Amino acid sequence: MPFWSWKGSKTKPTHTSKPVDRTVPVSKETECREKYKYAKNRYRRLSADENYRYQDAVKEWAGKYTEEAALGILILQRLHRLQLLGPRSSKKLHRHPRGEDGQILTTVRDSMPPPIYVEPIPEDSCLEAEMTQLRKDYWKHQLRLQELYRGRPHPTGPNMALLLAGHEYRNEHGQPYDFVDSQRECAKAGGCCARSCGCCQKGLYANEDKKDQTSPVYGHCTLECVCCIRFRQCYVPDGRLSPPKTKPLLR
Repeated sequence: MPFWSWKGSKTKPTHTSKPVDRTVPVSKETECREKYKYAKNRYRRLSADENYRYQDAVKEWAGKYTEEAALGILILQRLHRLQLLGPRSSKKLHRHPRGEDGQILTTVRDSMPPPIYVEPIPEDSCLEAEMTQLRKDYWKHQLRLQELYRGRPHPTGPNMALLLAGHEYRNEHGQPYDFVDSQRECAKAGGCCARSCGCCQKGLYANEDKKDQTSPVYGHCTLECVCCIRFRQCYVPDGRLSPPKTKPLLR
C-alpha cells in the first residue's frame, strides 16, 4: 500500500484508471549500481552533520590509504611485466580475464589492436631475484594497508563510510566502483582505458596459484603498465619502487 493512502489522500485510483504495468526486471549491473548510489547519497547526507574534526581526520587518513593502495597496483604491474619476460611455463602471476559474456565497461576510443609482447627470454637468475623481491614488497604493502585500515579514524562515522563505499560496493563483475568510476581519468591520462586492449578490465592476482584465493586486484595504468610501455615505446621507472634490474624490451 502506498504511503499516501495511510493519511487518507484525496488522490485515489478510480475504475477509469489505467492498469499499472508490471515491474520491469532490471539487470544485475543496474541493481548493483543503484545500491551503490543509494549508499553514497545516504552517507553524504549524514556526513554533513558530522564533526569537522572527524572530517579532517578522515581526509588525512584517506590520502595515506589511497597512496598506499596505488603503490600495491604499481608493484603488481611491474611483477606482471617481469612475468611476461619469463618462460612460458611459469605460472607465478596470472591475469584474470572476464567471462565471454562480460560487458566491457570501457568505451573504445579507437580500433587499435593490443600490442604484441616480445618473446620470453630464457630464465635469468637476476629476473627471478627481482620478482622474488617484488613479492616481498607486495606482502609488506598488504601489511601496511591492513594496519592503516585497522587504525582508521572514527571507523563507524558517515564520512568514513562514504569514503569506503567506492571500495566496498562492486559491480556484477566484482570490480569496485572506485575503480569503475575512475576509467575516464585513466583514459584522459592516455592509459589503457583509452584503447581497445581492455587491460584495465583484467585483474592482477595478488595470490599466486591458489585456486581457493582467486580475488583479483583491480587498478588502472601506472608507469609499470606493460601495455602502455609497448604503446609509447619508452620506459620511465616509477621512483616509488627500487631501480629496475630488468628493463622491458621495446622492439
